[in-house]
Amino acid sequence: MNIKEIIKEATGKNVVDCEYYKDVWLSWYEGNVKDFHTYKTFNGIQDVTCYRKTLNMAKKVCEDWANLLLNEKTDYTIEGDDNQETLNRLMNDIGFWAKGNDGVEKTFALGNGAFVESFTDDRKPKIQFINATKIYPITIEDGVVTESAFASVNTNNINIQIHLKDADGNYIIRTLIGGVNGKDYIMHFNDIDRDYIFETKTKIPFFQFYKPAIANNIDIDNPLGISIFANAKDELKGVDLAYDGYCNEMEVGKLRAFIDKRLTKFVNGQKQPIFNNRDTFFYCLGNGEDESKKPMEFYAPTLRVTDYFNGINNSLNLLSAKVGFGANHYRFDQGGISTATQVISENSEMFRTLKKHEIVLNEVLIGVIKALIYICNNFCDETYRFTDVEKINIEIKFDDSIIEDKESQKQSDRQDVAMGVMSKAEFRSKWYNEDEETAKKIIDEIKAGEPNISNFFSGE
Repeated sequence: MNIKEIIKEATGKNVVDCEYYKDVWLSWYEGNVKDFHTYKTFNGIQDVTCYRKTLNMAKKVCEDWANLLLNEKTDYTIEGDDNQETLNRLMNDIGFWAKGNDGVEKTFALGNGAFVESFTDDRKPKIQFINATKIYPITIEDGVVTESAFASVNTNNINIQIHLKDADGNYIIRTLIGGVNGKDYIMHFNDIDRDYIFETKTKIPFFQFYKPAIANNIDIDNPLGISIFANAKDELKGVDLAYDGYCNEMEVGKLRAFIDKRLTKFVNGQKQPIFNNRDTFFYCLGNGEDESKKPMEFYAPTLRVTDYFNGINNSLNLLSAKVGFGANHYRFDQGGISTATQVISENSEMFRTLKKHEIVLNEVLIGVIKALIYICNNFCDETYRFTDVEKINIEIKFDDSIIEDKESQKQSDRQDVAMGVMSKAEFRSKWYNEDEETAKKIIDEIKAGEPNISNFFSGE
């Protein structure tokens, strides 16, 4: 049986197909596309295999989107000082930020991804990111994946974890373990040691399906995601063609010295060059018998560096616009690929695209936090003071420092506070990542600690 057949046998439901172009996107992400980076060309005598150099911009694009969306400055607020401190410690302990950034990058590369929460045998919460090659969506409701399977295969066995809803809408997690026989999998359904069902007793899913905020134009009736560069493959080819040409120009256009065989010496009765015979700077020509021929001539062609630089940068501009960064986000110079770091306008294409991606990621992060809190409250040693996890107020704050000058904006807000059009509590909530209740409490404490100036001077 294959994995889709196993899931069908276990659930009675079909897997939603998301196989389209997955291998193509993966090969671009890895930087080695069949018949493009490895290809054959005819040299006038025979076909020869060639290897095209790459800047691997597919990965660079995904890295940059991940760094913009989820980085060390991304923050969240949750009601209650104790809860906030405990959650901060939890997110650090499970290594969420590194896993999250890695997950966003791979999701943008392959079009789909998922964060899956669980707990260890010693009652510690944990989180995993599952890439698209291991995800098998089962049920999609209003564009949201509500039931899904996740497969892990190694040399000896296969592990399939299936998240399903029961009649009450609560989630159950069924784990199937089977053997591997080549490309076939041998399962033992209803075997208590290999077929385990866990009841979560909650409507909160222990997984969050994630995809880039771009419409699927490959299969418009399929709600699953597509790679951020799914519509930029030609632009990726253009970048690598220009870069490969530039590298070839450097190789064939380097300074060479052509020498006559007279510039040799005898070693053990045989003629040997007087220069390092492993140095490709020299090339030996002639038979060494023509005295009228110059013993050495130099070949120094004019390199078309400027033309190639312009070609690479034009290709990068086209690619940048196609993946949502707008033009001029990348530039190729002597140091390699550089990225624009200047503050960008709120009217720019990049700003609008980033905000669109943040909307999707916001819901994913809230889902991750709620699932972790529920797991901690019910299955782990560390708990939170919440009775209804589904109604927790969580706010995600993304890092928009590249978009707006935060110091200028902070100074502007200080002036608004001084003018009385913005409260101190609003200021603290915005700039100190506090909820309104906490901000007011701290302001009251600050006021209580301030001396009464009039009483001080009056001696009272």
